[in-house]
Amino acid sequence: MLGHEPMYPKSRHVGDSLDADKANRDKLQKLLVSKSVKVFIGAHTHYATVNTVGGIYHVDAGVSGQKTVDGEDPYTSFFYTHVDNSGKLVLTWKHDNSNSWSNPTVKTYTVS
Repeated sequence: MLGHEPMYPKSRHVGDSLDADKANRDKLQKLLVSKSVKVFIGAHTHYATVNTVGGIYHVDAGVSGQKTVDGEDPYTSFFYTHVDNSGKLVLTWKHDNSNSWSNPTVKTYTVS
């Protein structure tokens, strides 16, 4: 599932994203769990993180270009999902400090 604001921001915009109204955020989380959502991808904070809450991977997508404000990630990130040969959903996070993409940092998470 995609959204603009993260449900559980870790750095910037804590308290003014979907966590601003924790009761409503928690209702949304409960709905996502009930519908077997595996990944929620938000952005807005320009600070990339991945964490799990209630079995759902919550992604804050970071920045896709150059850092412009203190507190933003100094590197470009992108996230994608795919289904591997065994039928498991995989979340991949790539980021690169040089923006050359010659040697990106890659983290993978097996979701299901």
